[in-house]
Amino acid sequence: MLNQKLTDEFSKFYADLSGDKAKLDAFLADPVPQLHAAGFPVLPTRFHPPIADPAAQSFDSGASNPISVNTCWWGIEIVMDEATTQGIISGGIALGPLVSLIQAGLIVGGVLAGPVAIAFAAGTAAAIIVKAQEIRVIDNGNGVYWPISWLQWAALIPILPLGPASVSAWFVALVHPLRN
Repeated sequence: MLNQKLTDEFSKFYADLSGDKAKLDAFLADPVPQLHAAGFPVLPTRFHPPIADPAAQSFDSGASNPISVNTCWWGIEIVMDEATTQGIISGGIALGPLVSLIQAGLIVGGVLAGPVAIAFAAGTAAAIIVKAQEIRVIDNGNGVYWPISWLQWAALIPILPLGPASVSAWFVALVHPLRN
């Protein structure tokens, strides 16, 4: 019940952001201060590299595909290796590189491309950062994966044109990590 309450509160919070482009852009650039101000639990170990720092613009997990997207008969799964998972938990991965990793996985996996992939990747990356505590609980040292059924995709289709904010709210509400 607590999870549903937090999900409902976050959905309301995100809906309010969606009405103001400046607030939404600020949130997507750095969600932690706004989440903290709204009373959502935020990890105390969050690292905020300056945007001009080259380390914040790239991330190397040591793997050729730190995030991969697999297509299955029932839907897709977004798979993250352990280095990427730990980078998200510790706050060592900035939003921009995470968006790029997810977008690359979507394109290589043949799932999405173009502007739709960008909107999906941006919303998903923001939601994954918000879910860092959930990832910490689930991870057992092998990374995590995010199964997304075709039924869940059906719920996304009508809201996808609304942009990354709608994708993020959808992801927070309907998609949860599992252990690799």
